[in-house]
Amino acid sequence: MRMHNTVGARLKKGRENKKLSVKDVAKRLNIAESEVTLIENDSREATPYEIEQFANLYKLNPEYIHSGNVFKDDRDSLVDAFKTLDPEEQDDFIALFTTMKKPKN
Repeated sequence: MRMHNTVGARLKKGRENKKLSVKDVAKRLNIAESEVTLIENDSREATPYEIEQFANLYKLNPEYIHSGNVFKDDRDSLVDAFKTLDPEEQDDFIALFTTMKKPKN
C-alpha cells in the first residue's frame, strides 16, 4: 500500500485531491506560494495554525496530516477512516482485504 510518509506529501496529496493549485492554496490561506511549496517539500514545518488551515481547506483530519493516522479516536469506524483515503489508497486497501480469508468456526 503506497503511503504518504511525510506531512508535506500528505498536504500535497490533499491539495491535488481538491484539484487546487499552489497559487489557489496560498491565496485561500493568505500565505506566499513559496511557503506552500516549502511545506509540501518538507523544507519547512507547518505551524499548528497552518495545519488547521490546511485541514479545513482540504477537509482532512489534522491528526492525519501530522501522523498519517486516519483514525480520529477509538470511536471512529473503519468506514469513516476509509473515506479519508484518496482513491488509489482505497483501491490498495480493498486489494489487501480481498486477499484475506474468513476464519472458519
